[in-house]
Amino acid sequence: MGQKDLGTCVILSQEDTEHLGIDLNKLEFIGEAKLSSVGGIFEHRIKRKLRRRIEKAAKKYDADIAVINGQFDFYETIITYISYDFNLYKYKD
Repeated sequence: MGQKDLGTCVILSQEDTEHLGIDLNKLEFIGEAKLSSVGGIFEHRIKRKLRRRIEKAAKKYDADIAVINGQFDFYETIITYISYDFNLYKYKD
């Protein structure tokens, strides 16, 4: 059996990095990304889709940490749309 490559990217908010004492200046900045809006009725499903997209981007660029800078919510009658702005970081060797 082959071993699957599991994503090990940690997704944090800006407040989480401050609370945990993570100095982002000591990490290698990979880039900034924006996710287009994902819509749906259930917020937890929308956030799951967004989390998968962040993990996919992190795996593509070999990032260790994704820090969410901002979240934009847009509400229609019963549909919620959410989009994220985030930065990708990697531990310096």
